[in-house]
Amino acid sequence: MLGPAAFSLAVAGCYALLGGSWRAALPWLATSLPLLPLLLLLLTVTDGFGEEPAWRGFALPRVLESHAAFVASLVIRIFWALWHLPLLWTPELQAFQPPWWLLIVDVPAKSVFFTWVFRHTDGSVFIAALFHGATNLFVVSPAVATAHDVTLPVLATAAKWVLIGVVVLGMRWRAARATSPRTDKAADLRS
Repeated sequence: MLGPAAFSLAVAGCYALLGGSWRAALPWLATSLPLLPLLLLLLTVTDGFGEEPAWRGFALPRVLESHAAFVASLVIRIFWALWHLPLLWTPELQAFQPPWWLLIVDVPAKSVFFTWVFRHTDGSVFIAALFHGATNLFVVSPAVATAHDVTLPVLATAAKWVLIGVVVLGMRWRAARATSPRTDKAADLRS
């Protein structure tokens, strides 16, 4: 569950290199360290178990029966985005929400990560809920600090897609390597 924290730190580092505020990029660092596990538990119970039994526990396995994992992630993201759409019009949260066009690009990336976690933990809804809590705690999709500055959320979304590309390429390379004929020196010497 340290992946979301590491990702958040990496994005904050890039943001700081571009002239942004390190502290603004990492609001969770202002929290007392001993409180982080409690906040993780709270976010896992409320956000994680509030959503993941439906998205990963119910919907995803059914969509995976007829679609590849990437396509299934994109199907789930439609409903996941619709679920979160009312947040864009919640007055208390509007200043912290990214614009709708950024959500359209960001939610599919998050959905791909959640599908990957779900599939690589043998379909564990518990781990998906914990991952959900961790991503919300470590603000993997940083909030918009001001109504006009979307640099940080755009950077975070771009970083997610880059990471997805790296993982997909790595998996393809690994699969190609596993299916390619290996050079066996002993067999070469025998022939």
